[in-house]
Amino acid sequence: GDPTAVDIQKRFGMALSRYAVAGLRRFGLQDAETEVVISGSIFKNRTPILRNAVEAGIHAHIPRAIVREARYEPVVGGVQIALDHLSGGFLTEPDILLRLEQSAAKLQLIRLV
Repeated sequence: GDPTAVDIQKRFGMALSRYAVAGLRRFGLQDAETEVVISGSIFKNRTPILRNAVEAGIHAHIPRAIVREARYEPVVGGVQIALDHLSGGFLTEPDILLRLEQSAAKLQLIRLV
């Protein structure tokens, strides 16, 4: 691709990674094997340049971090939090999770297939 565009994506990815690193450090997770879930339409790009830059920037400071993409669109997380709150913490019930998965699929809210 265009070298200037590639450079912009790489620099932006490194800048984004600094927010994740700061958050992990703030909560004392810099030495833990912890998940960092990336989400947002910006990561739906077909080329992995931005995602790779974010991951490299995180791993440069937090080598045990596990960087992965979100399975669902962010709104599904909001629904999960609300259901968990309303159910008193029973969101792990298989039938609830199955219905949530089916609804997310029906509404095209699954990011990864």
